[in-house]
Amino acid sequence: MRDLTVGAPVTSQRIFISHAASDKPLASLFERILIYSGVPRERLFYSSDRATGVPAGRGSREVLKEMLRDDPFVMEVITETFMTRPMCLMELGAAWVSEVPTFPVVVPPLSREDVVSRIGDVHLPQLGTESEVDELFDELQDRIRQHLGVPVRAAVWNPAVKDFKRDLPQALTAIARPVAGTGSGGRAQAAAADGQRLSADLMAHNFSWLDGTYGTEVLGELTNDSTRDLQMVILSATFYGAAGAIVGTANGSVNGLPGGQTKTFRLSSVGHVNGIASMRLQTDGQM
Repeated sequence: MRDLTVGAPVTSQRIFISHAASDKPLASLFERILIYSGVPRERLFYSSDRATGVPAGRGSREVLKEMLRDDPFVMEVITETFMTRPMCLMELGAAWVSEVPTFPVVVPPLSREDVVSRIGDVHLPQLGTESEVDELFDELQDRIRQHLGVPVRAAVWNPAVKDFKRDLPQALTAIARPVAGTGSGGRAQAAAADGQRLSADLMAHNFSWLDGTYGTEVLGELTNDSTRDLQMVILSATFYGAAGAIVGTANGSVNGLPGGQTKTFRLSSVGHVNGIASMRLQTDGQM
């Protein structure tokens, strides 16, 4: 690890740790290493910690808008669960549209290829091999200095990284998504061939559900019938049993959908959903 002792002038810029609530054990490791590196708590926005999260009486969307106006440095902890949470995807899309500095971290068993196929081709550090983890923390060290003006010394940084690596396996075990029964045995179930209108501008086509490795997935195509280019469309699916009761949901997004164009999409559930008789798609937001 390098010793970066020459710091930029200290600014009031804040760092926003975007994560799914159930991924707190891992996100907390990132919060800890940022604090150890010298980032003051008052410059952290981390919703899973009462001291650094959404203040009482205020909504998360309101605080997000305010945060983005302040040009923060956004770290996204991208897990399988993160990819199924509309609010997480909204935070990710909002940060990219606002062109604030971001540091998206891909968490196994997700791969860079998985994430690129869903959100686009961007630079994605990964918590993978030993060398990938070292590269991730070398880059994070540089970014803390560059964007937050915090000089990070090796005498502090290297032990903090060592502690992170020591605690990482336990955190990954804690956030692992359970694998339930295979339901339909991996066979795709037809849902709609002719399409479903999601809004005045959006039409979903050729969608079906199937049992993926970690949960039930919905595959399909989305057409933007307007002339307006969309940066991100957040989608969700609701699964119903034979009696009409809701038996599960799946979530995902389409990034970069130009006017008049069609792109494929993939939605994912948390675990496998059994007993699906029908499905309804909807859009939960677009920008």
